[in-house]
Amino acid sequence: MSRPLGVTLIACFFLVAGLYYCNIGIRMWLDRGGVVEPSEFRILSFMPYWMVGIGLAWVLVSWGLLGLQDWARWAAQILLGISVGLALPTMYLKNTHFRWQTIGVTAQLLLKALAVGYLFRANVMEAFLGKRAEPTHSAPPSADR
Repeated sequence: MSRPLGVTLIACFFLVAGLYYCNIGIRMWLDRGGVVEPSEFRILSFMPYWMVGIGLAWVLVSWGLLGLQDWARWAAQILLGISVGLALPTMYLKNTHFRWQTIGVTAQLLLKALAVGYLFRANVMEAFLGKRAEPTHSAPPSADR
């Protein structure tokens, strides 16, 4: 079975997002001159490495989706679900008044939620599981001849 177009689009999104996160992490590290100084906020000193790690995880999931690996389908659903779950409270607590930015973030969250639902569709699951279920050898000849 061939890869569904929606899986390819989701994999491209994961690739772009992963490269974006890696870029942010590398730029954060370079802005500090390559030296991460200890600070009062220890998480800030670790942030460049965290961003690169997150980016590499998203790129790895993209690669798995393109190869129709079932672990990548599950990882994509989990990463997208976490992304939506963390963004919702942040968005609505931060924006007490309507802004145009709210429309963009809401559209992004809706697309992520739709992608999770798409990866749960039966035909998409068959594309991932069908690759593994195909027989590798032909059936033995019939003895009725």
